[in-house]
Amino acid sequence: MEKDERFVFITGISKFSQVSIFSTINNLDKISMWEQFSDICGITHAELEHYFHDDIEVLAAKNNCTYEKMMEQLVYQYDSYHFSENSPAMFNPTSILNALAEGKLNNHWFGTATSSYIIDHLKRHNADVKNLVPKTLFADDFDVSPEDYDSLWPILYQAGYLTIKDFDPQWNTYVLDYPNNEVRVGMMQNMMKYYFPINISSGKMSMKQFYAALYSLQIDEAMPYLKDYLSTIPNVLDNKEEKHFQTILYVMFTWLGFYTEVEVNTAVGRTDVVIKNEKNIFVLELKVDGSAEDALAQINSKNYAIPYKYDGREIVKIGVNISSDGNARTIEKWVVER
Repeated sequence: MEKDERFVFITGISKFSQVSIFSTINNLDKISMWEQFSDICGITHAELEHYFHDDIEVLAAKNNCTYEKMMEQLVYQYDSYHFSENSPAMFNPTSILNALAEGKLNNHWFGTATSSYIIDHLKRHNADVKNLVPKTLFADDFDVSPEDYDSLWPILYQAGYLTIKDFDPQWNTYVLDYPNNEVRVGMMQNMMKYYFPINISSGKMSMKQFYAALYSLQIDEAMPYLKDYLSTIPNVLDNKEEKHFQTILYVMFTWLGFYTEVEVNTAVGRTDVVIKNEKNIFVLELKVDGSAEDALAQINSKNYAIPYKYDGREIVKIGVNISSDGNARTIEKWVVER
């Protein structure tokens, strides 16, 4: 009975409209974005180091690195949830505790529940996955009840797939983005399964070999693995548009752990694909039924690599031609300039 209640805390994925659920309890406070409660359901950086210092030392030893390096990896993999404009960065408790227990930095959160509802939501809205984030919104655009879900972002934010990355007090706008690498990579793996009807497991070894070769700058050894893998995707170029191929590369490279951008604006045009790791920046230009040489020439003539000149990482330019003829419909040729 309401007269016997002293404290009631209700939590879940979706916000609800009070009046549509309760007939008498009409004095609820929605604290989801109250600053004083922004760290109530996660683990802060200070709490992690204070309560789990010894466990992190053990994890670092298992992975042959220092305590400081392990903290950097944990932050990159599991940190950076924010639940208000001034919220401290929060670790996902499920992920961080499983990582410490198992001794491996795996993607634990995506194993706790199916993401089919989220993927169906993305497909229903015809989401452009390569331009999904970052997204700037007013608070009332994403902090809404389920009956007001007329866009992609409310459920993605409330379910933890996106989080607050920045806040503009002048306009009262928030920037939403993936919180960490675990969510970013997990989303791409699930998108591959739903957007591209292929056997993910059968291609993982090819993609592992592609990643290892690309990471070592063995481009001519890496590209055949990518070519073979893409040839398994049915009708990959059914519409013969570069944008379709960009989407596949974006999902694939992000799934592999590279920081990936597509349609990158420059002073004189837009670069098709840019992928980055800690050592290198790869600038890719794509042609469909064209010429790999022309693609590389376009990178140079329009100076697509200039914005990264003083980055400090080695720049690798790759021109790629995709053939739409025949059954394979995959990479026909590539040329590389380092």
